[in-house]
Amino acid sequence: MKDNSFVIKLDGVNCERGADKMILFTPERGATTKTNPYGFEAVVKNGEVVKKGSNDNEIPAGGFVLSGHGTMSRLITAKIPVGARVELSVDGKSATVTVGKETELKRAEIEIDEVKLHVNKSPETKKEASVYIEKAAAAFEEAKKADDEEQFKSYLRTVTENCNMAYIVGTSSPTVEARGIWHRPSREKSAADVDATVKRLADAGFNMVLVETFYNGYVIYKNSAYCKTRPNIADLDFDMLEEFIKAGKKYDVEIHAWVEDFFVGGPNENTFGTISGSPILDEHPEWAARLKDGSIHMTTEPKFVYVNAAMNEVQDFISNVYAELVSRYDIDGIQLDYIRYPLGTTIDNTVGFDDFTLAEFKKLSGIDARDIADVNSPEWREFTKYKASHITRFVKRIHSEIREFEKKSGRRIYISTAVIGHADDAMRTKCQDWPLWLSEGWLDFISPMAYYEDNSEVEREVASMVNRFPEIPNYAGIAPMFNHMPPIDSTRQIAASRNAKAKGVVFFATDSLDETQAKLLKIGAFKNKAKIR
Repeated sequence: MKDNSFVIKLDGVNCERGADKMILFTPERGATTKTNPYGFEAVVKNGEVVKKGSNDNEIPAGGFVLSGHGTMSRLITAKIPVGARVELSVDGKSATVTVGKETELKRAEIEIDEVKLHVNKSPETKKEASVYIEKAAAAFEEAKKADDEEQFKSYLRTVTENCNMAYIVGTSSPTVEARGIWHRPSREKSAADVDATVKRLADAGFNMVLVETFYNGYVIYKNSAYCKTRPNIADLDFDMLEEFIKAGKKYDVEIHAWVEDFFVGGPNENTFGTISGSPILDEHPEWAARLKDGSIHMTTEPKFVYVNAAMNEVQDFISNVYAELVSRYDIDGIQLDYIRYPLGTTIDNTVGFDDFTLAEFKKLSGIDARDIADVNSPEWREFTKYKASHITRFVKRIHSEIREFEKKSGRRIYISTAVIGHADDAMRTKCQDWPLWLSEGWLDFISPMAYYEDNSEVEREVASMVNRFPEIPNYAGIAPMFNHMPPIDSTRQIAASRNAKAKGVVFFATDSLDETQAKLLKIGAFKNKAKIR
């Protein structure tokens, strides 16, 4: 039987890795690839893949690394096993990957061994999983004897399919665990539609739905004293948020208001013909967060627009939205999302250059931010710290106001945030000092947006947060479905989060939850009904 070879087009050498790109990294890059966590890599030494996974891998002397993002990340995962041979073209624009029978068999053997280890952690599910493991083992033995290439591939597919099923049904299902999902109301055109949405999620095992309530400068409920209702919702003859709350109580699912705080829209965000991209900035253009050139549309995010978190008027406005929410609706919690400044990696793509911010910062520090030329300078760090203080005072304010409301109303409202999990990056690029918020006890739980394709990256990031703040429940934000990863990876990322001692997970998002995914969760990691706490 002949070896299987295929050619991969390379999108660049020793350059930044873009979306759905495959980049070749050679020793000229330096000691490591210097890649972010949002991809997957294959390390090649002496023409053979010696390691797979993770990012920022060491580049071997005389070797190289294939580094993929998105579709290319999944190509590495699915088609380039350890032991495969890789040969670069003379012009360096492509790579030929050759996978022999012995390499394929080794990969299948590793699959079986790994699922056995996983299943052994959950004795209560071992019997059900063993049926699939036995089928995988039998197919593996047949593959070893197969001379026909199609038969060989068919047996290997059977190995993988049964290993996946063994992993899913062999995954434990605790009875105390948060199982959340972020949801943007879009298809619900009636109260019955809302009921069906929540029932479907409850049937799949979810016990928390974070309903996107304030986004792009609009709210999803009617008659707000502060915001316009989204035009595609305003004409419906029911209250969207109220119906979600009713359905949540009916199906024993907590409903949390997912609120996008300082991000208020953008031209690409379906903002219904607004001038600025946001109904809020149309009314209050003086509230806009501005880049150094005076523009309001972000270059690091797809033309998003933000309100200026440093301004008291802006903080008062968003605080009023929260107060309206909790006073009018019996929600179980609020989640502060976009509780940050826009992504900034250089001076030119960072906000804070409006007249108000410049004047206040100069008054406090004596520094004119327009004169700063180096993002690594002490002055720039001081500017970042100044802006982060405004985000922090808002989190503290909301915490205080919600706790005061609880005392008066007798209700319990859980406060959470969705954050960048790497604390240094969160502070440096988004002025988000979540470790301080946790140390002050302002949050009831936190959801790191661990939207990685490498399951080990999920575990590593969540574990670092849990180890640092073990007393604060961590409901890991994961996105295998949104990233179009194979269905098995939803279960693998749940397992990774549990290994990291997270108290639950939150999936991004319902639009990516198809019936296959829902069924596999129900027979696997979510098979037992769970309470959140």
